[in-house]
Amino acid sequence: MFSNFYITILVVLTLSLFVLILIRIKINKKIKIKKDIELICQNISSLMNEFEFYHAIYYELKKIDKLLNFNLTEKNFQHLLKHLKDIEDILKKQFKNQKITDIEQILLLTYDQTVTFLKDKHGLVKGDYFLDKKLEKVNKKIKRSDEGLEIHHFYEFKEKGLSNPEYAKNLPFKYQKSENLVYCDLLEHFILHLKIIDYSKNPNHFDVGKKGAEIIFNRLREIFYFNTFHEKEYKRKISQKIYYKKKDFWKCLAFWESLKIYFKYINPNKKS
Repeated sequence: MFSNFYITILVVLTLSLFVLILIRIKINKKIKIKKDIELICQNISSLMNEFEFYHAIYYELKKIDKLLNFNLTEKNFQHLLKHLKDIEDILKKQFKNQKITDIEQILLLTYDQTVTFLKDKHGLVKGDYFLDKKLEKVNKKIKRSDEGLEIHHFYEFKEKGLSNPEYAKNLPFKYQKSENLVYCDLLEHFILHLKIIDYSKNPNHFDVGKKGAEIIFNRLREIFYFNTFHEKEYKRKISQKIYYKKKDFWKCLAFWESLKIYFKYINPNKKS
């Protein structure tokens, strides 16, 4: 009887010790990842000081510094680390005068800078989104879906659904003017909405940008996760335009995950 009792005690103690060891390993792993994040942040700052300063990245580093004060999950830390490694790699390429992709360049920019970059890349939109102020008909002449391009409304940093007449009819028509439109491929469209979430001056900017980002992400997921191509020709063109940009997609996804973490723990719209 006593021997069984001692065996039970020994088993319980052994299991408890095993659990404690696992917890310690997990804690040590999180500490290491956190230190890696701090080191990469320092490296990024040094690279910007030596080569070129990016306001977008400067503010990202400030946000991540705040996040390090929270008890994040290991998965959250891994997401932040992945995004920071992407940024560090891009800056290192620039420092070595190596070629970077357009998406990599955009990741370094603010929303306004991204819009300017895309206007230079794809050209200006030569017409308003709707044919008149009644917003009854879309101006099909400005469409370039046969080239795999979509149209983004610049003022979506303030209001959502600007291509929907039901929303747009109650808003200033200037939001539909040609100078406030920009061509982009689907992946660029996604990152524009991520930049809205990140940098908009609208106090409700996370909610404004989030829905658009989620809708576009679902379309991207069909392309990059499931290799799905739509039967409709214009949608197929849009998919084909970005299909070779899978590495860029993963970088955008890491950025998206880092934004979600920030707004989960430090949402400036939350009431204290």
